[in-house]
Amino acid sequence: MIYIGIIHPYQLIRKPIKILMQNDEEHYIQVEHQIFQPDCLIYTALDILLVDDSNYNNYKKDIHELIRFHHVKIIVLAQQKESINVLHAIQQNVYGVLLNQELGYDQLLSIIHRVYKGNKFISDSLTPEVIQGYYTFYQEKETSDKLEPQPPTHLLTKREIETLGFLAEGLSNPEIASAMRISEKTVKNNIANMFQKVHVNNRNKLVAVAIKNNWVSIG
Repeated sequence: MIYIGIIHPYQLIRKPIKILMQNDEEHYIQVEHQIFQPDCLIYTALDILLVDDSNYNNYKKDIHELIRFHHVKIIVLAQQKESINVLHAIQQNVYGVLLNQELGYDQLLSIIHRVYKGNKFISDSLTPEVIQGYYTFYQEKETSDKLEPQPPTHLLTKREIETLGFLAEGLSNPEIASAMRISEKTVKNNIANMFQKVHVNNRNKLVAVAIKNNWVSIG
C-alpha cells in the first residue's frame, strides 16, 4: 500500500487524482488539503506527497524537513516552468516536478510507482539538458576543492548579483524582495535585465549558467 497526500488549492486538480487513486487498491489517500499545514503530523507518515508549486514555494522549509527527517517523497505539480526553481528542488531531493498541462492522469500511477521505488521524474519540457548539466557539475563539485564564487562584476550590477545569489538559493520573487528590502517589481526588473545580459529566457537556465561559471555559491 502506498500512502499518498495531495496538497493543491484547486479541486479540479485534486478530485481527478483522488478518484484515480481510489480506483486502485494499491494506493490510499491519507490526506487531502488545499493549503499545506506545517503542524499536521499525518504528513510524516506519508510515502508520497503531491504538492502544488505555490504551497511548495511558501512552505519550503517545512517540506524539506519532511524529506530530510521523515523520508517523504515529494512530487511538485507546477503551473508553469518559471513557477519553480527545478535545479534547487532537485538539490533538496524533491523526487518529481510535473507541469500541470503535461499531467496525464493515466500516466500518474506509473509515475507514482517509479517515485515510490526511488526513481526521479521531471516533465520533458523542464529543460532536461540543464538539469543534467547541474548533476554533472554537482558531482564534480563534490570531488574537488570548493572554489570561492567569482561574481561577474563586469557584466551584472551589484544588485543584480545579489538577486542572482538569492535565485540560486531557490527563493521566490516575494522572498527576494523581502530579503533585499526592495519591491517585487524591482526584483522582476533585475531578473529581466540578467536574462538579456546572459542571453537566457528563464530562471533555471540563468541559475545553471551562474553555477557553471562559478558566479554563485550553492550547497
